[in-house]
This record gives sequence, structure tokens and C-alpha cells, in this order.
Amino acid sequence: MSALLPILASTGITVLLLYFESELLLWNFWQWLFLYLGVSILMGFALMPTTLMAFLTGYFLGFEGTPLMIGSYLIASYTGYQLGLFLEGEKIHKNLLEKPKVSHFLTSLKEKSWKLIILVRLSPVLPFSVMNLVLSAIRFPMKMFLIGSFIGMMPRTLFAIYVGTRAQNLKSLIENETTSDFPYSEIIIVLLTVITIFGIGRMVRNSMKELNNDKLSNG
Repeated sequence: MSALLPILASTGITVLLLYFESELLLWNFWQWLFLYLGVSILMGFALMPTTLMAFLTGYFLGFEGTPLMIGSYLIASYTGYQLGLFLEGEKIHKNLLEKPKVSHFLTSLKEKSWKLIILVRLSPVLPFSVMNLVLSAIRFPMKMFLIGSFIGMMPRTLFAIYVGTRAQNLKSLIENETTSDFPYSEIIIVLLTVITIFGIGRMVRNSMKELNNDKLSNG
């Protein structure tokens, strides 16, 4: 049921957008601000994909809607982080720290925290909500978490907004027809994926090496 709920929520929102498309195009700033505040909570609870919201931002508001999308994204990140702590995050963190190897490994990753958070947010394949839970379990400082999230989300969010501006109609945007028509979309997605996999893999490998070196020196 938990996996089905986000699909139902996204489908319901999509149907409403299609039905009220003409009215939404006439909305003023304050109406959109209220909507984005609500959507930010939905994204934080994994009920609305962040990329889909960025597409819709480009379609309805263009790049002028970027500040609203960024603010909504940061609120969603904060909400997801707090949700991770609430869902036995304290217990998970404590259990991790009780294992010396895991504790040392997490400490090593924390030293590279900016890079890790930025790469996680840059990735188009790592789920936003899942990464909120993972990063909250590692217990990155909130300020660092939000700033790193902001930097990492900018490239793919701006790309998604740009794709949204090119959509001829909302139906084609939601069905990903606009993305497939954009000549460099696949290249950009693959490039971001390779960068994040390589970067995170390298950090994990270096952290494992440090763990093994400390083990040898102490042994």
C-alpha cells in the first residue's frame, strides 16, 4: 500500500492539472505560492515527484517560476529529513554507530559530506525521498544538508524546467513526449548518472581504503 500511495497521488494530481489547465494558466503569483507550499509537503512525503513538478513549473510559469520551485524543493528536503528522523531515525543511527566499522565508515563519508550530498541530489536516478531517509540516518547537519541539496538539485531542475517551457501542451509533457523530442535529453541524463555513480563510487572506495588502512595500522 505504501508503494501504491505515491502513484495514486501523482495520478490524481495529474488528472486535476489536465482538467483545470486553462484556469491554472491565469493564476496570479499568490495562488501559485499557496500551491507550491502544499506541493512541497507532498514532495517531502514522497507523494509528488520533484522532477515532474519542475517540468510543470517550466510549462506553467517558465523560468520565472524557478524561485518557487527551489523554495518548494528545500521545504520538501527539510520535511523529508525530519520524516527520516521520525521514522526511527534515531534508532537506526544509534545501531549504526554501535558497529565500529560502520561508524568509522560513516565518519569518513561525513568528512566528504558536501560532495556526497551534492552528488546524491545531482543524480537523476536516486529517488529524492529515499535519499532523504538515507542522509538523515547518516545525520548530516541540517544547514549542510540543505545547502548541498540546493547546489546538487540546480542542474537537473533547471534542465527539467527548460524542457517544460518547450512543451506544446500539458498532456505531451506529462507523457514525456517533450523530453523525447529534446535532442540532448538522453545525453544529459546519462552524463549526470555517470558523474554521480563515479563520484559516489570513488568516495565509498576511498572511505573503505581508509578503513582498511586504519585496521592494518591498529593491528
